[in-house]
Amino acid sequence: MVKAKGLSVVNEPYDFPVGTMQLVRGDFSKPVGKLTMRQSTLVMMEKGYVVSFTFIGGSEDEVDELVGYLSFDRRQASSSPK
Repeated sequence: MVKAKGLSVVNEPYDFPVGTMQLVRGDFSKPVGKLTMRQSTLVMMEKGYVVSFTFIGGSEDEVDELVGYLSFDRRQASSSPK
């Protein structure tokens, strides 16, 4: 799908940890005029669903900074309200 949108693969999908979660990350780029758009997509399976996060920026550093804000909190649900 990304190739149909004019994006080129920068990094083939690879394992990418976010805290204690293991996701798969793919990195892409697309020339836009004199600039190059960067995109990283992170994918995980959770409770039988595919969950995808896409980050778009003007540079690899900008996208990495955005990805750095992604975190997960795995608290156990309590059976009794507090």
